[in-house]
Amino acid sequence: MKALLDSMAWISDFREGRLDPSAFRHGDQVRLAWAYLQHFGLDAVLRFFPSDLRRFAEAAGAPGKFNAPLTEAWLRLLHERMGIHADEDWEGFAASNGDLLHGDPFAGQRLKP
Repeated sequence: MKALLDSMAWISDFREGRLDPSAFRHGDQVRLAWAYLQHFGLDAVLRFFPSDLRRFAEAAGAPGKFNAPLTEAWLRLLHERMGIHADEDWEGFAASNGDLLHGDPFAGQRLKP
């Protein structure tokens, strides 16, 4: 239960702009998207996570880092992997899906904004 509350607090901090962009790395973004999907499901997350992420990038002074089609592709891939690894908590999911944390499964397929 504590992990559930912690991830909701983290989502809230992200949505309200209380996270430090300089400390927010790729792995944090993947974990945050994973938490969103755990709590809200794919359809809802596709509706509001991209705008939350865009707002975060803009507030960090890096609006060019946001790419809507790439964000949607990542969310769909994460959701698919979560279905395969449904019984895993974040640590288990991360261990089973290191390619998502340390690589780019869409390399060479750059999706245009």
